[in-house]
Amino acid sequence: YVEIQGYSTEVFYSNLAQIPSRSTTIVLDACFSGATYEGISPVGISFKSPVMRLENAVVFTSSTGTQASSWYDEKKHGLFTYMFASGLHKMAADADGDGVLTIDELHDFIANGSEGVPYLARRLHNVDQTPTMISTRKDNVFIKP
Repeated sequence: YVEIQGYSTEVFYSNLAQIPSRSTTIVLDACFSGATYEGISPVGISFKSPVMRLENAVVFTSSTGTQASSWYDEKKHGLFTYMFASGLHKMAADADGDGVLTIDELHDFIANGSEGVPYLARRLHNVDQTPTMISTRKDNVFIKP
């Protein structure tokens, strides 16, 4: 019962916009497809993303608005959460090895069709799952030592 237990995305982003910060990072491992599959976490709602009202922000989501978000039972995480954490661990997503992890490198690592979420979602659950990234960040740096 989303209307009772849910939290409005409009309120969520509006509240985040009130926080004085240099930058904001939002990581959402949830879907809004309404699909029901075993090993998948669906929520049956739709919305227009108000993220673009946030200044200097990046939002990583586990799937597009019409896709379900899969679990990685073996790892006891959502697929997206597992890949996001894997990309951060020991800077594994730092594709050029320069010691700086960019937003684009992290997204490319997570969304990689050969090893990332799309591949694992097809292999484990036979579903399409494409992580997305929306950014209003002024720079592309996610982690810099």
